[in-house]
Amino acid sequence: MNALKVTELKTVNELELPCRVVIFYEDAAARQNAFDRCEQLRREFSGDVSFELDWWRMSTLTSPVLAQLAEEAVADADVVIFSFETANLPEDIHQWLETWQSPRSKADGAMAIIVNEPIDPCARDTVFLPLQTAAAKRGLDFLQPTGRPCVNHNHKITPLPLSPPLM
Repeated sequence: MNALKVTELKTVNELELPCRVVIFYEDAAARQNAFDRCEQLRREFSGDVSFELDWWRMSTLTSPVLAQLAEEAVADADVVIFSFETANLPEDIHQWLETWQSPRSKADGAMAIIVNEPIDPCARDTVFLPLQTAAAKRGLDFLQPTGRPCVNHNHKITPLPLSPPLM
């Protein structure tokens, strides 16, 4: 007797693929803040989306081996989060963003920033611009914290295009 095997096609949600989140954190307080935010998301999306979290201390990116592993993690991530205690972009991150070479394996994704302390609106570009540029180069939507606008009229903010340039 011949058996007929029926294969059902499933949507992405039915496959229950986890949302891969890679989190870069500055220190223990920044890690805790990011953890709390991720737990809040887990509660909000309970039953609909599962999350797979990958944690990276920013200072580890000075190691070429770990920096390469971090690039590989980001290549397959749905969301990349940078969590800072203060609104200062550490040199480790500046360097890593400039040398980040690995292409992304996913077409869609987002980059978000979490900053524990209030940010001076006129100094936002110091932190946001390098991350926003990196996100644009890799086709990631950039989600930054909202805040008051800069009232210093001598300070010019150059917005980046919403989508990366076509090659």
